Amino acid sequence: MGQPLLYAVLERPLTSLICACLACVWAYLNAHGVSYSEVGLSYSAVVHNREYWRILTATFSHISILHLVFNVSSLWSLGFVESVDSARGFGEVVYLK
Repeated sequence: MGQPLLYAVLERPLTSLICACLACVWAYLNAHGVSYSEVGLSYSAVVHNREYWRILTATFSHISILHLVFNVSSLWSLGFVESVDSARGFGEVVYLK
């Protein structure tokens, strides 16, 4: 805290990119009236219907704006790992594992 948001975004590029993607996906889903049942994770849909794309879309889809805000804020709070160890590339490794 205490620094402008732009500096924080530049210190955490991967965290910022993920947060922007989450917000864009949420805006798209709400603008087009797509419900969570159409993109969310369901065991029967994945296994029985072989809809494997749901594994990826479930991680980016959020039910409400409150759900999105809490998830993005927790992701942003954990983004300090990226800014602290970005010189060694440790922050990117944490997100990609």
